[in-house]
Amino acid sequence: MPKLPNVSACRAELPKASSLFLLLAGLFLMSSILAQQGDYLTDEEAIRIKEAQELYPRTKEYLRVVAARVAEISRRTGKTYDIKVPEEKEKKPKKEKRRKDSEAPAEPENPLLFYQLPDVVNGISQSLRAIMTNVDEKYRLKRTEPAEIVKSLKLLQAFLSQDFSVLNNLEEKARSDEDVNLYRAVKNANENLEKARDGAKEGLSVLQGPQDERKKN
Repeated sequence: MPKLPNVSACRAELPKASSLFLLLAGLFLMSSILAQQGDYLTDEEAIRIKEAQELYPRTKEYLRVVAARVAEISRRTGKTYDIKVPEEKEKKPKKEKRRKDSEAPAEPENPLLFYQLPDVVNGISQSLRAIMTNVDEKYRLKRTEPAEIVKSLKLLQAFLSQDFSVLNNLEEKARSDEDVNLYRAVKNANENLEKARDGAKEGLSVLQGPQDERKKN
């Protein structure tokens, strides 16, 4: 398999972090790829993300994109990977009466059906980058209360605590099939997964410290 470039060796050394931006900047230097978000989002996903103006709802929408990509990988590989977006406890809606079979709605067409598998995997990387870029922007420009940033990072952290062995299994498949594009996509996704985990942890350590102090006072 081709030897991938050492990304960390290409990064410029950052000054000591004094803000969340500097803390996360070293992890997501490739955020410019967001300009191409239309390439990996379905039309419906793009609409939902555009409508989610606040940080927390938008974070949740991007995580749904990741979960959808994992579900598509499950469908194509015949293996079950159960990745879900953590949901807040809400009142259960009243159960609707079951329709007769003749009235049952048609199953919607799979919007990811014609995506190449490497592109499906790339959607995971790009969604995670999008989340961290949004967090960074909201923090730097003070457009969002720290409490909502914390809430968003906790959601991200909980989501990423799930079993993402799907990527390791895909890497094995890529090696077996000698599929260079899939191999690179999986390695990139794994790297971004770890960066997102680190970014969420570091961001929470910065933001929750001051909040905890205020609670004590």
